[in-house]
Amino acid sequence: MSNQKKVDIVTTMRIPHPGGASSHIVDSYNYFIHEGFDTKLFSFKKDSDDHGGSVNSEFIIFLKVIFKVLYPLFFYKFRKTNLTIFHDPYSIFFASNKLNSVLYVHGELANEILAINGRISKTLYSFLSYIELRAYKNAKFVIAVDSRIKEHVKSKLKESDKVFVMENFINVEDFFAEPRLISDSIRIVIARRLVEKNGVEFALEAISNFIRKNIDVHVVCDVLGNGPLFFTLREKYQSNSIIFHGSKDRADVVDFLKNSHVNIISSIPVGEYVEATSISVLESCVSGNVTIASNVGGIAEIFASEVNGTCSFLCPPFSASCIEDSIERIFKNPNLAYNVAQSGQQFILNRFEISKYYSKLFKIVGISN
Repeated sequence: MSNQKKVDIVTTMRIPHPGGASSHIVDSYNYFIHEGFDTKLFSFKKDSDDHGGSVNSEFIIFLKVIFKVLYPLFFYKFRKTNLTIFHDPYSIFFASNKLNSVLYVHGELANEILAINGRISKTLYSFLSYIELRAYKNAKFVIAVDSRIKEHVKSKLKESDKVFVMENFINVEDFFAEPRLISDSIRIVIARRLVEKNGVEFALEAISNFIRKNIDVHVVCDVLGNGPLFFTLREKYQSNSIIFHGSKDRADVVDFLKNSHVNIISSIPVGEYVEATSISVLESCVSGNVTIASNVGGIAEIFASEVNGTCSFLCPPFSASCIEDSIERIFKNPNLAYNVAQSGQQFILNRFEISKYYSKLFKIVGISN
């Protein structure tokens, strides 16, 4: 009989899928395979998320929620495993609480849907909150990606001793690139879905102002992402210097990151929703970029121990002027920019490497590698 340990990874997202959670899932799967686990990945066969130019109606949101909750019940055959990892509240809704299971909480479900769509009814919000609560109860262990999300989960649960903080990880092999020294031109990348909570408009306003005030500087800004704000932002900001590419797959995003100088992650709070520990920040630093990011939520938590301007440039949310000042400082001080990119890269490598992450997880769930 084989002693090979079994791990199932279950999600209602389409894989691959634009966004950090997809990177987390794919990298986890590849890590378990590499380490010799009998690993199966169960995910959507088609994309259920809207990456187009409009916000979903409440009826469509409700149908998608019902479909996501029911999908694993019909298509995932629950097998006896050493560990079953669920990556969203929908996928664990019908799971037995007797499984040795982990639920990753990348964000607050009800608040994130509200932030993306701007407005939903109290009925739908309550239904989403109920799905969240049941997911937390069904999981044997809940892994929150930052301390604020941990407190959110604990506020809904009596069994707070099963909630842990683990701040995501980075697949170094895919993203690593040496920092690039800026000379007479600067290349900026924004790789974010174009929804309000990602605050892309503030980054674009900053870049536009920098270009207008520095007409002799060659600037290229690549905007990678789609979403409800795509057409509005493209109409307002597209130029010879600011190029909207639409949604790109993971390999293309990696390529853009490795060939840019600066990556901007200008997240903003929307209602009760605040950015969690951002995988985009980890990917930005490891790929050798100078990272300009909002000093909010999990992003602030990543760099809490560091002086601003040593590993990254942090700006208050909604502050296009701070982002613009950071770009100007980066361009006018190329050696400083190079040192910040190098320090940021080393800081992330020391703290967020995937094998360190899973050594910690194995201790929590009680299995050995």
